[in-house]
Amino acid sequence: MVLADCGNETAKRGCYREAVLLFTEAVKLNPREYRFFGNRSFCYEKLQRYPEALRDAQLALHLQPGWPKGLFRQGKALMGLKQYADAARTFEQLMQMDGFQGDAATQLHQCHIQLLLNSLAPSAAPLPAWNGLAQGTQPSLPGSSPPGGMTLPSVTVPGMKYPAVLPRSAAPAPIRERFAVWVGNLTPKITQDILLCHFQP
Repeated sequence: MVLADCGNETAKRGCYREAVLLFTEAVKLNPREYRFFGNRSFCYEKLQRYPEALRDAQLALHLQPGWPKGLFRQGKALMGLKQYADAARTFEQLMQMDGFQGDAATQLHQCHIQLLLNSLAPSAAPLPAWNGLAQGTQPSLPGSSPPGGMTLPSVTVPGMKYPAVLPRSAAPAPIRERFAVWVGNLTPKITQDILLCHFQP
């Protein structure tokens, strides 16, 4: 237990790498002590070595099924691996045990937030190719020149001959804008004298 005590004190100082070495030596001396695996799992989790943290937590639970601290260590390792659904199930199991509801509820809430964020994340799937063309390829347009100065062969149709690359047509005339223009009243001014001249009996 001397090595384990030294490992605990070392971990409290934040020296997690050194604590892992001490707990590893303790495991060699007593491989049936589940708490050694739980403590080493804690150090691995702090070092962001989540696969090792999960392995040690599961070993601790294999030696001591239902151990609350082992479940907590398993849930934290699963969160580090971004397996939030499995972590949530672990913390839900821990919620049924006295003395661990508070910590388990906090972690369970974090899992639910991450699951919600993952469900709202936009899909990064690439758009499908259009009209049977492979993505990243450019279709040949009429009038375009072949790459690298290559000369394409002519295509012969009975009675007619067409080049593989059609000649570039003349550029269309630019479209002119049209504006409405007021030219005034086109009828002559009608006065009373004109009316009397034409309609006097």
